[in-house]
Amino acid sequence: MRFFLTSILLMLATPLWAQQLVIPDELNEDQAKIYQKVSTAVSAPCCKNAIPVAFHESPMANHIRDNIKAWILEGKSEKAIMAELADMEIGSSGLKVIFTVPEKKGIGLVAWLSPIIGLLLSIGGMFLLLNKRKNEDPTEGDSDLIENYRSRIYADLESTKR
Repeated sequence: MRFFLTSILLMLATPLWAQQLVIPDELNEDQAKIYQKVSTAVSAPCCKNAIPVAFHESPMANHIRDNIKAWILEGKSEKAIMAELADMEIGSSGLKVIFTVPEKKGIGLVAWLSPIIGLLLSIGGMFLLLNKRKNEDPTEGDSDLIENYRSRIYADLESTKR
């Protein structure tokens, strides 16, 4: 069973090894960090937020990556590139770049805070439930059962003393 679970986990992790970010040779180390951060934070409109452009092979993703590289070589900052991407329209239909990481303001703040709030509510609910059960008085059936066990334990203790 353990071998089966291990093999399943390895199969699930295999696609992660296959995705490698290719950084253009023209970029230095600092520029490469910006390229990696920006290209993994946006998604092409063709894949509906499924795959960041860093790992997606499509004409739209290639176009976005080329623009990111050009803006970095021009010396633009990460914020400036993100602003350019927000204003960028792709193709004749005017599709917009999709940001895979929500902003930490406005409605994006809800996406950042909801897991934390959910976790705190879950912990609080479990705490209340456990305290409620601990503070409940035993029922009549429980006390009879406890007395039965108690008498058996005392009888066993007495028999071992002899």
